[in-house]
Amino acid sequence: MKRPSDLWRVALVAISICIFVLSVGDVVPAQPARDMPEDQRILPYAQPGQLVDIGGRHINMHCEGAGASTVVLMAGIFGWSVAWYKTQPVIAQKARVCAFDRASYGFSDPAPRPQIISEVVEDLHKALHAGSVPGPYVLVGHSLGGLEARVYAERWPEDIVGMVLVDTSPAGEGLIDENQPDFDEAAGRESDIA
Repeated sequence: MKRPSDLWRVALVAISICIFVLSVGDVVPAQPARDMPEDQRILPYAQPGQLVDIGGRHINMHCEGAGASTVVLMAGIFGWSVAWYKTQPVIAQKARVCAFDRASYGFSDPAPRPQIISEVVEDLHKALHAGSVPGPYVLVGHSLGGLEARVYAERWPEDIVGMVLVDTSPAGEGLIDENQPDFDEAAGRESDIA
């Protein structure tokens, strides 16, 4: 059984907490989320850009700007064109820039089965050409997109004038860590560099 002095302490702590919460509410008034400004740069990605037919399926591409070459933005794993909503408009001030959605992401149609890197870049290659996106291309790949950029450049080097890899890693890294063959789809065999 609790003693009366223990009950008073509990009551005093509870009252102190209530006073604190009420006083904080007076100092910092709550603002509903609907009053917060919306970032208008994301709105173009709320609907499809150009749905390019690549032979029975469509790949979504958001392109803007103009220039002699085209910057192609390749998002990281589980990412799609909306990942570039802050970057793309800045690049578009000086160059043509396109972001695409992999099959089954964003507004692109699903592939018949889960894709491997070479199938993703095959879709991108088809979409760039079927969508009349002028080359040569500067590939900008983040994370998994960087691995995809390397595979694209290996297959179609004549299409590429530059590449930027953002926070990517060697394709064989996970295989090396697991004591598996260190095959890198982009460059054949890859060795561990100390």
